[in-house]
Amino acid sequence: MGILQTSTLAAGPLAGLLAHGRTRLGDQLGEGTLVAGSGVRPYLLALIAERHAPLIVVSARSSDADALVDGLAAFLGADRVALFPPWETLPHERLSPQPATVGQRLAVLDRLRRSAVHPDGGSPVPDSDGGEPPLAAVVVPVRAALQPMDPKLGERAPLTIDRRYDGGFDRLLDQLVQLGYDRVTQVETRGQFAVRGGILDVFPTAGAHAVRLEFWGDDVESMREFAVADQRSTNPVDRVRVDPARELVIDADLRARARAVAARLPSIADQLHLLADGVMFEGIESLVTLLHPRPRLLPEFLPSSGGLALVDPLLVLERAATLRREAEALLEVAWETAAGHRPEDAGYADVDLLLDRTPGPTWQLTPFVTERGAVAPLDSAPWESFQGDTAALARRLGAMDQRV
Repeated sequence: MGILQTSTLAAGPLAGLLAHGRTRLGDQLGEGTLVAGSGVRPYLLALIAERHAPLIVVSARSSDADALVDGLAAFLGADRVALFPPWETLPHERLSPQPATVGQRLAVLDRLRRSAVHPDGGSPVPDSDGGEPPLAAVVVPVRAALQPMDPKLGERAPLTIDRRYDGGFDRLLDQLVQLGYDRVTQVETRGQFAVRGGILDVFPTAGAHAVRLEFWGDDVESMREFAVADQRSTNPVDRVRVDPARELVIDADLRARARAVAARLPSIADQLHLLADGVMFEGIESLVTLLHPRPRLLPEFLPSSGGLALVDPLLVLERAATLRREAEALLEVAWETAAGHRPEDAGYADVDLLLDRTPGPTWQLTPFVTERGAVAPLDSAPWESFQGDTAALARRLGAMDQRV
């Protein structure tokens, strides 16, 4: 695939610096192992993302992921780079992840679903709702990259509400329940909704503020943000986007599968019968791998144009092995001992499977020049500390200007 239009992907404050790389490094950025220190990784990854968007960037730690998001945003633009966070829980742990985490993850999956490319290889298809543009890069800690997911998550679009919403008040309440929102007397945190007469309060899982919708019958009369601390309405809004609060899609097929598994595993039959009846409950996500014989990994939600890059692969492999050991230990306590049933896997995939399920090319960015087959596209050195020596700083900047 050719390079996408730079006005579409590279929109960050340092986007102009990519021009040098496009002309001089293009032939050196093919699939494989690249030698890159931490300082030049965002630059090289931005160049790769221009060719293979959306690009999934896998890091060993969450702190590394945060730094990569900032670095890539400087070149590609903050609205074209997203973080895909991990659960706070282990895959088989009988606790649900925080609604805010679920909302952020599913918002990214929805943007990946829309990250298509025109047949002529030009600009990505814009968001039909006029919202965020298609993603150029998704940065993900390895803990989130190896997390198995419900394969139907990519088919579930968020609920959008505006003044033209014609689904009716009662239908909207049913939709919120189906999306996993908890009905409470007063909204205090994300993933909750409350009803008082014709007033509906809801706090979207990926939203910055809770929203109050006032209905006249089945018609939306007004929509305003409100503060959960004092429940006072604030700014009016034109549209509310409600992302799901649970990472399990309950449909007829899943209900039938839950009934079948309940007959085979009486120790967890009560939970499975609730699921078969369409009832959400705490820890429902721990049943994903039990109910889906082939759960998906994040790269499987990519369009065919996307790719994947491992940043510091040795650290990624080491962290992945640690995660699997932690998950194995949990199985002994949470399942085999307490429930009398042991799932067939630890819940985390391995890195080889992650690479195998990536539809496009893959890269590994390593700091070690000695790795066999590694290519060093850039001759780089760490930025030294000048410790207040402004003259030395000026000389360094002058030398850089001459090289450019």
